[in-house]
Amino acid sequence: MTNRKKVSVGGISFDGEGRILLVNPSYKDRWDLPGGILEAGEDPVGGLRREIREELGVDCRVGQLRSVDYGASDWEGAEVLMLTFFVELDARSPQDFDFVDGEITEVAYHTPETALTMVTPRMTDRLKVALGLVPDGGHGILVRRPLPAAEPSHR
Repeated sequence: MTNRKKVSVGGISFDGEGRILLVNPSYKDRWDLPGGILEAGEDPVGGLRREIREELGVDCRVGQLRSVDYGASDWEGAEVLMLTFFVELDARSPQDFDFVDGEITEVAYHTPETALTMVTPRMTDRLKVALGLVPDGGHGILVRRPLPAAEPSHR
């Protein structure tokens, strides 16, 4: 059995009014944070900077890690570890972004309350932890999820 784990990174960026930048990916039904999947040998900070450059055409400074989440299976059947950081973008106005790779169709800033309604339920959980709207999970910044059922022992 091969170990099929992925690491995804996402960045929370605020405008001067405390609103969160969301992106509308062409390949998803819901809005999302800018970011993506790390490439082989790539560290989370470097990967998030690369993803933001590819998606928005701007550089960023990656700040504090704000949430960690785990998924047992993504759309390709791989385990995924999801890291969410605060980021400061080199541009703040949606007009300053350049959708370099074509994955993003639009960007907009939204209040945290509105943003929570526009993303997937899993992203909502991560944003709530990252923004301090719910208590952290049992291990600091880990999103609380029910533990999977234990597999029966084969003894």
